[in-house]
Amino acid sequence: MKKAIAFLLCLFMIVALISCNNNGNNTDLSTNDTENTTLVTPGDHTTETEEKDIVEQPSKVESPENKIAMQAFQAAINGEICVVDERLGEIKLEDFCFTGNDTSLCDCKFLKKAVVDMDGDETKEYVIQSETKDHIVLRYYNGKVYSFGFDGDSFHTLNTDGTFYWRRLSGSEGACVGLNQLSFDGSSLIVKEVYKIIIHSAEKTPIAYYMGDKQITSGEYSVYYNNNSKSFASFSPFDISCDYLISSEDAYAIASKQWRTEDGHTEGACGTTLVSRIVILEKPNDDTMSYRICLQVEAYSHANHGWESQMPRITVYDELLVNAITGECFDIHDICPDGK
Repeated sequence: MKKAIAFLLCLFMIVALISCNNNGNNTDLSTNDTENTTLVTPGDHTTETEEKDIVEQPSKVESPENKIAMQAFQAAINGEICVVDERLGEIKLEDFCFTGNDTSLCDCKFLKKAVVDMDGDETKEYVIQSETKDHIVLRYYNGKVYSFGFDGDSFHTLNTDGTFYWRRLSGSEGACVGLNQLSFDGSSLIVKEVYKIIIHSAEKTPIAYYMGDKQITSGEYSVYYNNNSKSFASFSPFDISCDYLISSEDAYAIASKQWRTEDGHTEGACGTTLVSRIVILEKPNDDTMSYRICLQVEAYSHANHGWESQMPRITVYDELLVNAITGECFDIHDICPDGK
């Protein structure tokens, strides 16, 4: 009898504890149902302690100034307003000529864009890239859109923090590569040199390192490099106008989903950094009515410092055709066995 009574008492205490615990959990959820939501997918090996620390962060509210800037950029793209350029004056964006080869935007076959806050002021800049890697940086200020042109060597690769790599194959110092940062003073452009590496033109090895105007050692450069990692900005196709139901940006997104990768995705392997690039090779015409898109991989060797500014080894991994009317995606080898 005593054992039965003891068993019933224990059972009652357990039920009471469970009830109290559930009540406490319900109170927490009702007060923090939107701010403290943890999403754990099947197969996630996050520990219980880590789960408590992972909180879904509220999305950052877009600043009013950035909204206005995006509207102004779109107006310039639509031809509703002109851009202001120091070299060309007030001009329609489609007539803007890249500095590298004086080709206007409307005459370029393939353009790309990236939207990046280049100077950390919470108002993003609009960057347009030509097929020859020339760039236009659009800056909104005080009701106007200002444009700044760069050729493919002085502005080689853009990073997500607004820094960009450059290279100079000849000059008084010889071959150089480096990293610059853009900033703005109102409508004026400021270019700050972060670091510069002088390269032996024949052996392709570093001769000297500079941080700003100060010469530094290779060890000091390595410390900076290891503590200031960079990520390439992601570019997507850009159209001044589109005559098809599926724009080049739509086709790009379809191909990106098919390959399950994004332009600018980076991974390292055996002393080499591999960067995925999705490239539109051909736009639709009356014969094909399809976009021809390839997945390339840029391989940068880490044998020398300044690898980000060196010419990469490019390998084509795959090609697709995306129908410009239906958006259907086809492997080019199924459609064109000879690859033509």
